[in-house]
Amino acid sequence: MEYVMMIGVALQVGLQPVVSRVCGKGVNKRAMVLTENIMKMGMCWSLTEMDIRRLDVKTSAHLAALPAIVYAVGGVLKLTGYENTDGITFNSINQTKIIFSAILSYLLLGKIQTLKKCCGLLCALLAAIIVSTPKNDEKPDGEKKKKSVFWSGIVPCFTAAILSGLGSILCQHALQAQNRESYLFTFELSFWSTVFLLPTLSRSAFSTFVSPVQLLPPFLQALGGILVGLVIKHLGGVAYGFCTVAGIVISGIADAVALNGVPELRLLVCVPLVIGSVVLYI
Repeated sequence: MEYVMMIGVALQVGLQPVVSRVCGKGVNKRAMVLTENIMKMGMCWSLTEMDIRRLDVKTSAHLAALPAIVYAVGGVLKLTGYENTDGITFNSINQTKIIFSAILSYLLLGKIQTLKKCCGLLCALLAAIIVSTPKNDEKPDGEKKKKSVFWSGIVPCFTAAILSGLGSILCQHALQAQNRESYLFTFELSFWSTVFLLPTLSRSAFSTFVSPVQLLPPFLQALGGILVGLVIKHLGGVAYGFCTVAGIVISGIADAVALNGVPELRLLVCVPLVIGSVVLYI
């Protein structure tokens, strides 16, 4: 069962960018994130026997509301990144969340990183610099296209990574303040994300779901969130790190199939850097 969970996480990490790009076209991004959180609440409910009526709303809001809002905004930006970048680019930039997490961990929690982990952070930084450097394009509209990809793809990916790092530190701080069962806390995060997103949406936002296939991206994202929690709980962070490594390789294969060609050389160079960052940091 453990290996099934690890394979599931690796597939989710690798396939999520291309699945979101292909199946999520035309769907309102906030509606997509809201749907993901509703699905995640349902999964948490089905996997545990928690009694929501006994939940202290005030305590829950104090612990989970702020990181939930951070994750909700990051989720919308992540979908923008999926839409405008390939899988290797997204996963390479997304890995910089460990850099922002480490910086915030030091600033907010006073936690100092080891030399080995600093080397892992450096690998992640180098990979991010490479993928964020626009490729040369000699076509007449090449310069315009580079700027478009940078602002609509690279910037949202980096911002989502920053928010992901911030969210993880806020969750760590909250869980240190009060012991919380993982499924319950995941449910609370999804609940407060839903509360935050719902007033920002009109009824017409959900009409952008015109096919059952468009529910696949939020379902895959929600399932991935649950599986990540299970892998970390039962197998530890090292196992999750190896799942991430496998996912990056899968994303390269998925891009090659989806784009009907081999990814750019600079992206292939990033793969060992990102893998190195994961291996060194775990």
